[in-house]
Amino acid sequence: MPLFELHAQEPDFPPAQFADSQGLLAVGGQLTAEWLIAAYRSGLYLWCSPMEPLQWWSPDPRIVLFPEELKVPEHIEQLTTKTELQIQLNSSFAELIDFCQNCLNKAPMSAEWLTGAFAKSYLELEEKKLVRSATVWQGGKLVGGAFGSLLEKVFFGEYVCQTAEGMAELALIALTRHLQKEGAALLDLHKDSMATDDIGYREISRTEFLSFLKKT
Repeated sequence: MPLFELHAQEPDFPPAQFADSQGLLAVGGQLTAEWLIAAYRSGLYLWCSPMEPLQWWSPDPRIVLFPEELKVPEHIEQLTTKTELQIQLNSSFAELIDFCQNCLNKAPMSAEWLTGAFAKSYLELEEKKLVRSATVWQGGKLVGGAFGSLLEKVFFGEYVCQTAEGMAELALIALTRHLQKEGAALLDLHKDSMATDDIGYREISRTEFLSFLKKT
């Protein structure tokens, strides 16, 4: 199936159902907060390697997490008893972006994996009060984090990072609990590439996912 090429100045995506067997739907467009929001609402997300055209994806199946199905692995539960660990919600976001860049922009990825343009777009989303994040601190040092955007009742996850084992899971669990209190009904975690232990993830079809978006 041929890919769609996006040339419009305003975000305009074809139906997600036209994605290929790998989930890739379209290339091109712009990396801005406006385009990211439109993509999320269309059931898409941005994922591409540095120096490649922007790529918009809608995999089938989709990896999601329903907050009420959250489960905490025993080794993560033990981490919560460590008094030297502190978890913060929706704070120090610029520092979290820098942290993720330092964690990810190196082998086996690339020095430009999490680009400055993406960071700028997400800082714009934070200004719009759409970003939700959790950070884990140890001795005043950032050691783990997770972030994404909340649109209505769906959270669209982007990155989890850590410099110590279990910190990414700890951040994502704390964020999930917070999102549930905010009324979030679903966490979109894209496809089976999460670098964390299973905390209750589930696969649903693209059709189910798109139907869920229409209801929220």
